[in-house]
Amino acid sequence: MLPAQYLTSHNDTPVIKISAKWLREAGFEIGTGVTVKISEGCLILLADNNEVQELRRELYQVKQ
Repeated sequence: MLPAQYLTSHNDTPVIKISAKWLREAGFEIGTGVTVKISEGCLILLADNNEVQELRRELYQVKQ
């Protein structure tokens, strides 16, 4: 079980930290972008593929 916590400076903001070796096996390398899908009572984390990561970099550059 992974309980939701809160930031000490933001008591009304829930925080979930995930750190485990199985994340790498699931495609979450260090530096990999993450897309979060939200549904009632459910979060789905998707490791961004190379194409999505490149699009995010390009979008960031355009916004600069």
